[in-house]
Order: sequence, then C-alpha cells, then structure tokens
Amino acid sequence: MMMMMMMMMRRGDAMLVRRVLQHAVLRQCGVGSVGRMALLVARRGFAAYPEHVVVSMPKLSPTMEMGNIAAWKKKEGESYAEGDVLAEVETDKATVSFEATDEGVIAKILKPEGTSDVKVGDPIAISVDDESLVAAFKDYAAEEQVQPPAPTPAKAAAQPAPAGTTPNPPPSSPPSSQSRSPSAAAASMPNPSRSHGAVLASPYAKFLAREQNKTLDGLIGSYPGGFVVSADLAQAGSTRMASQETGDRKLTMMSSAELDQARSALAEQFAASKREVPHYYLKVECKFGNFREFLGDETSLDDLVIKAAAAASVKVPAVNSTWMGATIRQFADVDINVALETKSGYLATPVLRQVERRGLSSIAKELKELKRMAQEDDISGMDQSTGTFTIMMHSDVSEVSAIIRPPQSAVLTIGAVRDVLSTQPQFIKSGKVPVEKVTVEPAFTATLSCDHRVVDGAVGARWLAAFKSHLESPFNLLL
Repeated sequence: MMMMMMMMMRRGDAMLVRRVLQHAVLRQCGVGSVGRMALLVARRGFAAYPEHVVVSMPKLSPTMEMGNIAAWKKKEGESYAEGDVLAEVETDKATVSFEATDEGVIAKILKPEGTSDVKVGDPIAISVDDESLVAAFKDYAAEEQVQPPAPTPAKAAAQPAPAGTTPNPPPSSPPSSQSRSPSAAAASMPNPSRSHGAVLASPYAKFLAREQNKTLDGLIGSYPGGFVVSADLAQAGSTRMASQETGDRKLTMMSSAELDQARSALAEQFAASKREVPHYYLKVECKFGNFREFLGDETSLDDLVIKAAAAASVKVPAVNSTWMGATIRQFADVDINVALETKSGYLATPVLRQVERRGLSSIAKELKELKRMAQEDDISGMDQSTGTFTIMMHSDVSEVSAIIRPPQSAVLTIGAVRDVLSTQPQFIKSGKVPVEKVTVEPAFTATLSCDHRVVDGAVGARWLAAFKSHLESPFNLLL
C-alpha cells in the first residue's frame, strides 16, 4: 500500500492518493467492497460531471435537525482552505460559522442565501479541486445526484382471494407518489367519510386549508381511506371559505406567523421535556430589604439572584447535575442560562460561565451587556449553548412554574417584586420587654422546578433554603 502511494505521489496524482486513502479508511471501519464503492461514487457525484464533492448541511449543534443559510462567505468560483468560513448557518441555537475541513473551490451553490429549513445532510454546494472545473457545473441541479435503485418488484403476484371473502389489507403506510396516485389509492380502499358528507383530514391540513383559503370538499387524500394530510393541499381548489359560526358568534380568521428554526426547535424541546421529565415545584418567599445597604446602586437584583443561585448550587451540588439514563452526571462548574426577551419578542437564553468563581461586579458587567444586545435584537454574538442551570425573571406575574430545559435538572423562576409586611424583634429602653417592629420590605416568590429523577424533594428544599439565605444576607456573597 505504501509503495503504491509513493509511486502515485511521484506522478503527482493527488486525487488518486486521496481515493486510496478513503478506501483504506473505509476498509478499516469494516465497510465491504460494495459499500466502499457506493460511498465513494456518492461522494464523487453524478458520473456526467467531473470529479467533485457534494457539500452537505452540517450538524452544528447536538439538537440541530435543519438550518437556514444566513450568508455565503465564499462565492461560486472562489477557492478556500482548511479552516475558512464557507457560510453562516442559523441553527436551533444561534448563527454559527460553517468552516471548511479541506481545501477546494466552490463550483456551485445549491442553496442560496436566505434558504430556510435545510435538513442536516441535504446538499448545499458543490466543491471541486481545480478552478477550471467550475464551468462544468453551471447548470448542475441537486436532483441530478445518484439516486438509490428502486426496490425489486415481487416475483409473483398475490393469489386472488377465494370467492365470498375479502383479503386482509396490507399494513397502513403512506404510498409513494411514484407507485400510485392519490385517486387510485382512495379508489382501492373504502372511504367512510364520504358517506357522512365529512372530510377526514389531519388538524394541520385543516389549519393550512383555512390559512390558504382552500376547501377540502371533494379532495381525496393520499393516505389510506382518502385521509388528507398537508401534502395533499396542492390539489385542493382555492375558494373563499365562509367564516364558521357558533350560535350567534362568528369566528373570523386571525393573522399567523411562521416559526423560525430556533423557535420551532425550542418548542419541540420543551414539549418533550414536559412529556418525559417528572416535574415537581418548590416555592419560597425571599425578602431583600438589606440588598442596597450592602451592595449599593451598581448591582441589580438580577445580578444578586444569579450569584445566589450559583452559591446554592455549590452548597447543594446535586441540583447542578443531569440525567444520563443509567447514571447521574454532576458538573464541576455552574454555567447559568439567563432568559432575556429581545426587542422582537424572541426569548434568548445566553449562558454565563463559571458563575460560582466570579464576583458580583463581573456578573453585573456581562449581564448588562447581554441585556443591551437583547434590547437591540443583536443576539448573533450571544453564546446560547446549554448551561447547567437556568434562571427566568418575570416582572409582570407573581409566580411562574417553568418547564425544565433538558439536559438540565432544574430551573429557577423569579416573580414580580412586591411590598410585604415584615416584623423584627426590638427592645424598649429597659431592654427587658421585647416588642415587634413592623416594616415594609420588598420581596418576591422564587419557584424551583426540579427533575424528580435527579433531585429528590429534600435536596430541592435544601437548595431553595440556601438560595434564600444567600439572597437575604448578601454580605455572605462578598466573602
């Protein structure tokens, strides 16, 4: 193998060397000869074109399933080296730079700037090794890639059912658009909805039909029984849909807005958390009348809450952990995500790293800058990766029970500040008769949402007590 490679390198055939190395790596990984050829042919692309590489949408975050092309940093015909930024990709977390891992020339951009919802693995560009090959890909289309062979048809047709009997239907599955048309699918199966004058359709298909002013009447869906899904709406006729009436009240169409990639991913993440994570909630009232006396005007209540939460996580480290299935992993650092509302209404969750090691002034400085970025909708520079704990602060409601953000095990919410009556023991001049002095003091309700698989009730209570102690005696945070 080495002698062959040296001979090829003497001839300057770098491309052939690369192919030999690829075969060797795939053989080492246990891929058979047929599989190796299939992988390398797919990498080379369509045979009618010169040697090229299909650049696919990368997976730039652990939860990323699709992304948006925010900007191309390399244009068609431009060369790039390893480490160069090819494009800016908007993921479910933030806008991330897509860096090259090899050198080459961009021959064709398949997904232009502004393309949204590109699935991970889908082709986004074509790369070649030499600039002279770029012109050959002027009319290249993504559909021209090698497609997998169609499944081999059955050798024998199914035997006809005996007279007077009905054969069992095959397992329900969506028919492909190439095998049979929706009308043929519906004609071969009973359609109970037609007998009652109703249309069987998914809720999402009905919603899209209302949004697009289309009617589902007479539409035969592509799923078994003529069931209509969203993909069938292209065949639906456009019409002015009448507003629905309930009694004397009319339901009118409201405006709607498409979800961006980040918000869709966040919605799926929280929905899965609520379904799968056993939540429980603990609440405590925190008073902070001594706050200004010790910290002055430069430090805000938000800064104090973040530092007190980090100190409590050091004292009760079981809360600063994650569920791993067979094990529970405990983190050494306390990295806190802080929920901030942006100018456009989007919820950003930047992370503050190693809060337990930092002073209040350092926390205050970074948080102030993050709030400025959120107010100006400048979130591209925020580090929104997942920390070990999350804090949400609400100034309009008294209490909030938040959903845990996986893989974290707890989230703390702070309600609106309100004035409460506080009593303190005081002695009259003789010093013998105690009396209670009634004062008005600011306070809020703190709610801790915990994952019961990781944080037992007693552990969560100890954490909340430690948080309250640090917040009501902020002098301890300065030590």
